[in-house]
Parts: sequence; C-alpha cells; structure tokens
Amino acid sequence: MVKVSIVIPVYNRKNFLTVCIKSLLAQSFEDFEICLVDDGSTDGTGLLCDELAEKDTRIRVLHVQNGGAAYARQKGVELATGEWVVFVDSDDTMPADALQRLFQATSEDTDIVVGFCRKKRLWGVNRLSPACYRKLLIKGRYNISATCGKLFRRTLFDEYTLRTPREIVMGEDMLMNLRLAFASSKPVRLVGGNSVYNYIQHGGNITHVFKLTAD
Repeated sequence: MVKVSIVIPVYNRKNFLTVCIKSLLAQSFEDFEICLVDDGSTDGTGLLCDELAEKDTRIRVLHVQNGGAAYARQKGVELATGEWVVFVDSDDTMPADALQRLFQATSEDTDIVVGFCRKKRLWGVNRLSPACYRKLLIKGRYNISATCGKLFRRTLFDEYTLRTPREIVMGEDMLMNLRLAFASSKPVRLVGGNSVYNYIQHGGNITHVFKLTAD
C-alpha cells in the first residue's frame, strides 16, 4: 500500500493534463500513486490518460460515464489504495516539495492536513481544534474551503462523505469538506511556508497562477 493517493477527476483537459502530471511525477516525495478518473471526456483526454499510465506504473486510470466532478472524485477514492488521499484538479500543478511537506505533517493524532492556509493570518499556529476548523470552513475563512491542497486520511471516506447529489454542480467541494470535517474528532494540522498548490486560471491566452501562500 502506498502512503498517498493523488485523485484527479478529468474531463476534457487534454491540453492541460500533461503539465499537471509532470508536476506530480517530479515530487520529491515518491511513495504515491496517481488515480486518474476520466469522467466521460470527448476530446481525447481518456486516450491521453491511458498513454500516461503506460509510461509510469504509479498512474492508474478509470474511465466512467460523465457524472460530474464530485462523482469522479468518489470513484477516484474507491480506486485509491493509499493511507492518505489528496485531490488535484487536472489543470493545476503542485510544487515539487508539496507532498513531502504535507506528509511530514501527518501523525496518528490527525486525519486532515491543510496545506494552503495563510499562516501569518492564523497567528503562527500549526493546528486547529475540530470545532475551530469546522467554524472556519462554514465561514469560508482563510482559503481553506477548497478540497485541493489537503491530505485526508482515507478511512474518513465512506458512502456518506463521498456521495453528493448530482443536481449540485457548485459548492460540492465545500459539502465534501464539511462532511469530512465532521467525520473526524482529531485536531487538524496546518502546513506553513510556501504554497503547496498552484491554482491555474485559464482566461483567453493568458494563464494566471494563484498561489495561496502561507509566509
């Protein structure tokens, strides 16, 4: 069993997926697998997933009928074998030391590691009580409501935490985060320092990288 499973839901991201995967294969932390879930892509992304898997045994691929991002994440977690799960969007990237820094923060007394909150705005703390974390999620504070940039212990996931009504097309990240937060009674660990996740926004011919820094 690997330590970390990287779950990536993919839908029509042929032009961006290779860059995403390259950033993951370049991680200094090596005990991981990549679970690609092709959510019924129609632009050749599914074939690209298979080609990438042929080049590296750490990449696994599952093809499903289109069901939305939340459904694809659910299938990815079911495919995962790692002790920990991290979600990555197929057009984003991670710095080379991201997984290493996230995994170093894991311990037996935590189920969730948050790697992209702004440390200076949290007064230098490196952990939150479950109640405080839930409150921050509900209030949408400190950029911690996204699913990406976090490690979740895989045993937190069950049918309830994973299942999202297909009618919900916005806010499914928040719903999963809240369910996972209430599924754990352990303190949440925070990772300070540089960003562990690069959100890429594509607009026209310009790509903007938003780094949620913690310095």
